[in-house]
Amino acid sequence: MALVALSIELCGALALIKVEWSDFLTPTVLLVLCFVMGSGMALKGGRLGNPLCEQVAPGTLLAAVVFNANSYNIARSFRASICGIGVATAGVAAAFALTAVRTAPLEACRRAVAAAARTTESAPLSKAYAI
Repeated sequence: MALVALSIELCGALALIKVEWSDFLTPTVLLVLCFVMGSGMALKGGRLGNPLCEQVAPGTLLAAVVFNANSYNIARSFRASICGIGVATAGVAAAFALTAVRTAPLEACRRAVAAAARTTESAPLSKAYAI
């Protein structure tokens, strides 16, 4: 699921780069494509809190949830300020290009794993388990 979320985020970033470099960026287009990228981030972020109950004792779960939420929000604040500095110095397209560059290798891995799974499924058992 995380790789699908990265794919959604990458598509949104690439679309924003193309629209910005083509000078067709309007507030509505920016809002829609930021929503697409945010949807990918939300799908990716949902998995972060799930293993928390397995990592801490039941009596400390509430404190761990609060600490996890605070550290996540602090990280989001720093990321937003760093991205704001990047947009101010390099421009909007550069910020979205950085997002695309950051997620592109993971998308390539997702495609390679999917291709390997298709090859393994279609191969006869003698070839799939050959040493």
